[in-house]
Amino acid sequence: MPLAAQTRDAKSGSNNSAAPDKDGAPANAATGANSSGPRARRFQWTIARKIGGLASVLILFILLLLAYSIYTLRGIQGELEAIANLDVPLTELTNKIEIEQLEQQITMDQLLRLARRTAGENNGPELRSAMQRLEAHSTALEQNIGLGIRLSERASDTGLKPIFDRVKAALRNLRLDAERLHIDLFRMARVTEEGGTPDDQAVDTVLARGSAFDKKMLALIGEIEQFTEREINILESHTHKFLMVNTAFGAVGVLLGIILSTLINIGIRGNLYHLTR
Repeated sequence: MPLAAQTRDAKSGSNNSAAPDKDGAPANAATGANSSGPRARRFQWTIARKIGGLASVLILFILLLLAYSIYTLRGIQGELEAIANLDVPLTELTNKIEIEQLEQQITMDQLLRLARRTAGENNGPELRSAMQRLEAHSTALEQNIGLGIRLSERASDTGLKPIFDRVKAALRNLRLDAERLHIDLFRMARVTEEGGTPDDQAVDTVLARGSAFDKKMLALIGEIEQFTEREINILESHTHKFLMVNTAFGAVGVLLGIILSTLINIGIRGNLYHLTR
């Protein structure tokens, strides 16, 4: 090959190896840069990401509000169940006990009137009817008190145990006084049935038993009312907290929505301004 041709080929190869690419860098340098991998792109808040972030924040607030609402409603449900399963039945039993005790007192007064009648009058049928009513009222009284004690024992495994321990103690004291009153009433009724007249001491004993029973009844009602007031106060507290927290979550959610929407709107307008310049 002529010397001139070899010289042209060498120059051509030298120029090709040193020829810069379109970015102004040598080809081998660009190849080396490309072989090391692309650079990590910087994170940018695009319009889609901004809207998605706003939606995520609002959904988070809704989920928090839902979780708190479920928690609070469960607490309210527990208190309502305590009222429905314990307070209402006990109140009904207390009313029944009061009615039976009042009927028993009326029957006792009838027995006293029968005992004061003249010996010539025929008091047998009225006396037997009064004694039957007295027996029925005394039996119903003892049954209702027993139901109240068993109902109080059902609450022993709950957090209401201290309250219902006092209720149970009041019911047991009431049952003891009811049994004593029952014995004295029937002793007086037997005297009347045999044609005698109860002495003043027996009558005073029965009246004292009735007064003691009334005091124990008031103590029982006081214990039940304390439980009712406690449950009502807890329900009011739950309702107040539920209202306040829901209002706070709703207000914060609205404010965040307004602020983030405003920022997104400003960002979009800024991008459109730069594009149209």
